[in-house]
Amino acid sequence: MLEITLSITAIIISIISLVSSLRKKEFGKFLFIQKEGYINEVWIKLIKSNIYDIEFHFIDNIQPKRIKMLSPDSEKDVLLRFESSKHHNFKYSFLNENTIIKITTYSNLNIKILFTDKFNNRFYQVLNSQEITDRKQLNPLNLTFGDS
Repeated sequence: MLEITLSITAIIISIISLVSSLRKKEFGKFLFIQKEGYINEVWIKLIKSNIYDIEFHFIDNIQPKRIKMLSPDSEKDVLLRFESSKHHNFKYSFLNENTIIKITTYSNLNIKILFTDKFNNRFYQVLNSQEITDRKQLNPLNLTFGDS
C-alpha cells in the first residue's frame, strides 16, 4: 500500500514538473512609484518585460483626468487619454519595459489594468491612488509550446 501511495505521489509530482517546464513565463508587471511634489498624479513603472493588449478598466466609472506615458527613450510625456474621452475604458496595444505611466487622479480612483505578456499569459493589477496590487494571472492553465 505504501508503494502505491509513493508511486502515485511521484507521478503527480512528475506531471506538475512537466507542466511547469512546458509553460514559458514572461514577467511584465507594474510597480508603484511616486515622485515627491506630485500629489494628484500617480506614477507606475513597467518592469521585467514588454507587455501587450493593455486595458485600463475604470472601476465605479470614475475616470482619471488624463493618462500620460513617458517612454525610456524619450524626454517628453505622450498624452494618451483625456477625461473627456467618450470611451469608458482605455486600451493600448504595446508598452516597452521601463515605461512610466502617469495618471492624474481623483482621490477615490480605482483602475483594473489587464495585460498580456509575449507568451500569451494574461495578468491584471488593481491601482488606486496609494498603491498597486501584485500581479494576478487570469489564465493559469495557459500552456505555450515554443516561442509563439
